[in-house]
Amino acid sequence: MRLLILSCNTGEGHNSTAKAIIQAAESDGAVCEMKDALSYWPAGTNSFICGGHVFLYRNAPELFGAGYRFFEVMSEKTNEKNQLREQKGKEPVRNAILGLAKLPAEKLYADISAGDYDAVICVHVFASLMMTEIRRKYGDSLPTYFVATDYTCSPGVNISDFNACFIPAEGLIPEFSGLGVKPEKLIPTGIPIRADFYTKLPADEAKEKLGLPKDRRIVLFMCGSMGVGPMKETVGLLLESMPSDAAIAVICGRNEKLKSQMEKVGNNGNLFVIGYTKEVCTYMDAASLIITKAGGLSSTEAATKHLPMVFIDAIPGLEVHNRDFFCDNGCAVSGETAEEISSVVCALLNNDSKLNEMRNRLAGYFTHRAADEIYGYIKAECRG
Repeated sequence: MRLLILSCNTGEGHNSTAKAIIQAAESDGAVCEMKDALSYWPAGTNSFICGGHVFLYRNAPELFGAGYRFFEVMSEKTNEKNQLREQKGKEPVRNAILGLAKLPAEKLYADISAGDYDAVICVHVFASLMMTEIRRKYGDSLPTYFVATDYTCSPGVNISDFNACFIPAEGLIPEFSGLGVKPEKLIPTGIPIRADFYTKLPADEAKEKLGLPKDRRIVLFMCGSMGVGPMKETVGLLLESMPSDAAIAVICGRNEKLKSQMEKVGNNGNLFVIGYTKEVCTYMDAASLIITKAGGLSSTEAATKHLPMVFIDAIPGLEVHNRDFFCDNGCAVSGETAEEISSVVCALLNNDSKLNEMRNRLAGYFTHRAADEIYGYIKAECRG
C-alpha cells in the first residue's frame, strides 16, 4: 500500500500528526511519503505563510484570532447558502477559502499522477482544500481522507471533498455535521500521536532520567514549539506561592529569548529551564500536572498520559475550541492571567481528590489509538 500524507509546516503539530500515521502504516509494511502542501504554492508563498503564522502567533495573538474568526464566519455563511441550494437541487457554492486552493492544485495533481498512490491523507485544511480542487477539476477518484487535529470543525473542512473525516471525539459529530459535513463521513478516532505516548514510565524513573528531584511534584509548563504565553510572569508567581514539595520544569520550545528570560528568573532548586526538547513524553511522565496552551496535539498527548491540564489563554481561535472541549468535559481548567493561572495551579496542588478526578475523566475519554485506527480504516476501505 502506498500513501501520500500532506501536511503543512505551520507548526510542529501537523507534522507530528502526519508522522504518527506514518509510524502506524510503516509498521504494517505500507510505503509512505510525506509532503508539505504549501511547497506546491508559488515561490515565496510557503515562507510567507509560515513566517507570518509564527509572527502573528507570537506577537499579535488577537489579530491571529480575528483572522481565524473571519474564516469561521465565512464557512458558516457558505454552509447556510449550500443548504438552501441543496433544497433547490443546485450545485454547492465555492467560497474564497476554496478559491485559494486553485493556485497549487495543478502541481500537486502532477505529483499525484506520477506517484501511484493508493490514497491521500490530509492533516491540514489547506491540503484538504487542494485535494478538493483536484477532485472537482480533474474528476480524480483517488481516495482522500482528512484528519482533524483540533477539537472543532476548522473553517474550510465543511467545503472539503473527502471519503472520510477522522475527528477527535464522538461528541463533536453534531458540530461537524451542523456545519455541512455528512454524518456518514465522520469517524471518531481521536488525534494521532506517537506510539510512545501510550506507554508510561513510573514518575520516579522519569525524574531520574531527566535529572529532576524525586522528592518534588513536578509542574510541567510548556506552550508548544513556538513557546508563547505569559510564562515568565506565571513562573515567578508560582515560585512564590506553590507548595514546598513542588518544582517547575519549563519547556520554552524554540523561543531562545524566552529561555534566556526564564533563566534570569532565579533558581532556588525549584525551577528547571529547558529549551527545545524531544523528551516531552518523559517530562509528562514525571509531571503531576501540566500548564500548556490548548493546542490540539499537545492537549491530546497530555490527555493520553492522563495528565491534568491547566490551559493558558495564549492564542484566540482554534485553541479556544480545544480549551472549551477539555474544560467542559472536566478534564482541564484554565486561567487568563498569570495571577489566575498561579492561583488555579496552587489550588490543584493542594487538592489531590480534584487531580485524581481529572485523571479518571481523561482515562475514560482517551481510549483510542488514533493512528492505528485511521490506518486500519483506510487500508480496509482501499482493499474493499
